[in-house]
Amino acid sequence: MMSLSGDYTFKNSLSIRAEFLYNGFSQNISDFSDYYFQTLSVKNISFTDYSVFAQVSYPFNPLFNGSFSTMLFPSMNGYYVGPDISLSLTDNMDISFILQHFNGEFTEGTREKMTLAFLRLKWSFAKE
Repeated sequence: MMSLSGDYTFKNSLSIRAEFLYNGFSQNISDFSDYYFQTLSVKNISFTDYSVFAQVSYPFNPLFNGSFSTMLFPSMNGYYVGPDISLSLTDNMDISFILQHFNGEFTEGTREKMTLAFLRLKWSFAKE
């Protein structure tokens, strides 16, 4: 397993990130739900041997942040896209809406798709 990544934040707080991942551990999965609902480990972190990831994130104001991620899976002619928006409700509580769409060919000629949506309420606390 090997990864290479880089990120940069501009003066206006726009942040970009790019990553390349090589995972030599083979997996026996037939669709996205097989992968998504299995027990995750470092050995099954990706669908394919090679993948390329990119993300753009921007804080529109101190309370509202948005990001967009995409990942390419060349050996399965597939991709992932995932927009995410977060809103700060209080000093220690955020709410986020996360969308994930997967698309690819696990077997030649058969395209698999899966879309998931999540609403997350996050409470952060500090022990004093």
